[in-house]
Amino acid sequence: MITSSSLTARERVFTEQFAAHGNAVAAAQAAGWPAAQAELVAQTMLDQPHIKQQLHVLALLNGMSGPEATLRLTQLGRASVAPFLRVGADGQAHLDLSTDQARANYHVLRRVVQRRTITQTPAGPQEVVETEIELHDAIGAVDKLLQLYGAYPTFLGEVCSSGGPGTNIYLPDNGRGDM
Repeated sequence: MITSSSLTARERVFTEQFAAHGNAVAAAQAAGWPAAQAELVAQTMLDQPHIKQQLHVLALLNGMSGPEATLRLTQLGRASVAPFLRVGADGQAHLDLSTDQARANYHVLRRVVQRRTITQTPAGPQEVVETEIELHDAIGAVDKLLQLYGAYPTFLGEVCSSGGPGTNIYLPDNGRGDM
């Protein structure tokens, strides 16, 4: 088995950078090859068996295990906007992404959009900032977990189109004469 010490310094930097970011040309440049040669060097490196083996090792070491993937899906399925909201003295809900609780839940955010509008008023310019957050798909995460745990019944029928407005579903006879 190849060890990290079996690689040259440049090869080690290349494999670490490629494993971290997935860009072979940028990894070659980070490893010290000039930009003009980076594409050719990157392709050459990726074709070498010892580089492929090291990338495989890094993928195993840095990859996501089944239990970790299940945990992350569970976190997305249970996600809430609550960590990002605070209620002001005026009773209004305010979005706050700067709290420790919000920072601990950044991984459930899919998208954050901020719009700034400046309006001229008699008192001078007034800036309005609107921030919109979108969480990752909780229903999709729960659905994937239910599939993983085999919670859905297996469909044993056959679906056929009858050419009419509906779909006919034929269930096989289980040998007892009932369906």
